[in-house]
Amino acid sequence: MEQTSSISNIIGESIQGAFEKLFSYQLEPLPFAETRISPDRYPYMASVNIHGENFSVHVYLLIPEDLLFTMASMILGDQLRNFDYQSVIKDQLGELLNVVGGTVKAALDIPASLGIPDVSANVSETFHALIQKSQQLSYITGDQEILVLYH
Repeated sequence: MEQTSSISNIIGESIQGAFEKLFSYQLEPLPFAETRISPDRYPYMASVNIHGENFSVHVYLLIPEDLLFTMASMILGDQLRNFDYQSVIKDQLGELLNVVGGTVKAALDIPASLGIPDVSANVSETFHALIQKSQQLSYITGDQEILVLYH
């Protein structure tokens, strides 16, 4: 159980740090029971695997689409309209999770490898099954809830 708690802390601190450094967003922990869970709120999901000789953890990041749009606008500004929206969102979510995964890997202090982030759209078919089998962390910034799952 101590290992799960340690992993939870590492993942949580990595998520909060990435949002603060990249977007100046302060994420406040939100009790999972208070999270508005709906696959409609999270049309995209990024996942990455971090594994070592005797260790493996899959981390999933779900961010509401309107927050993803705001984050993309922060990076691209008016140029956002010149790009394929879905591609920009997928790239951004993958890069964000890559930063988080690299931070988690470094914090583990054991030899580990970081997989390539995968971003999926239309995750409603797998959403509830993933919730059931994963540990959950949730955060809020403004009125936007960010969901982190891991197993």
